[in-house]
Amino acid sequence: MSETERKPYSFVVKSYGEGTPWIKLDYLDEDLSCLSKGYLGFDLKKESHKRVSEIVDYLNEHIEFVTFQRT
Repeated sequence: MSETERKPYSFVVKSYGEGTPWIKLDYLDEDLSCLSKGYLGFDLKKESHKRVSEIVDYLNEHIEFVTFQRT
């Protein structure tokens, strides 16, 4: 039987040293066990860099939980 975890997260804009933006998944309450020793992030396609704030706002408005299912 599989085990499923659901936790609330927010999406936050970060940037690499040279200024390239990326999106970090920040936990709001308690981290998912699979992310307890790290974090998850998303690199955007270059044509989306100028829209990163808009993308993060959209994700935060429409995604309530992040789910992990261990099989």
